[in-house]
Amino acid sequence: MKQYSYEQTCKYYDLLETSEKDNKERNSFLEKAFKKYKIKSIFDLTCGTGAQAIYFLKKGYKIKASDYSKGMIDVANDKLHKLKRKEKFLVGDMRTIKFGKADCVITMFNAIGHLSKSDFEKALNNFKENLKPKGYYIFDIYNLNEMPNGLPKHKHIDNVVSKDNLYIVRYCTNKLNMNSGKITTIHEWHIQQDMNPYNIIKNKWDMQLYVYKELKEILERNGFKVLEVYGNAKMSKFKDKTSESIYLITQKK
Repeated sequence: MKQYSYEQTCKYYDLLETSEKDNKERNSFLEKAFKKYKIKSIFDLTCGTGAQAIYFLKKGYKIKASDYSKGMIDVANDKLHKLKRKEKFLVGDMRTIKFGKADCVITMFNAIGHLSKSDFEKALNNFKENLKPKGYYIFDIYNLNEMPNGLPKHKHIDNVVSKDNLYIVRYCTNKLNMNSGKITTIHEWHIQQDMNPYNIIKNKWDMQLYVYKELKEILERNGFKVLEVYGNAKMSKFKDKTSESIYLITQKK
């Protein structure tokens, strides 16, 4: 699987990839789960720029966080510094990093899609080592069965943003293989500051998607049972053919 490189685009990540609305919905979903299952300590092993980890730190939860991308961690730690927090997030691989024992591990915003199926199983076994007995693993991933419904088959503009004389236009091309469950994406970023010549950044990567049935089998085979499944962060009922995402609350057996 070809990995996405965030190093050149990490400083633009919050502008293009997340929104205040999306983060609010994901954090609300998590907070409801944390309260329901009395979760106090959380390891965010794919924290990105800190959308979940920093939010829950501010809420008083015990948080440790890491991400595979140094660039993303630099952005997250810069946010912590501006908030005058003493915590530091770490560069780390969800398949191998060891933080100790927590009530819950999270990997949000399709993070497991960056792993092959075999590497996802390695990650699950590492999550178990980072969890207390009967601990929880909460995550989401795009629903493979829904992908053909709305995925453009041609090159298209998938995002346009402007802020403080910074202008970004991003072109996207996707190729979906329903047999393997992999989607190959090419992003072409056109970035211009003021009236200076624009810069082009190209990135190509693979994402592994799942249908719920296969995901459940993998989880159970690796020591997790599914407690709850939803079709989005609003906790809508999961529908196998039409839900865009699979949101799962699972527990270590």
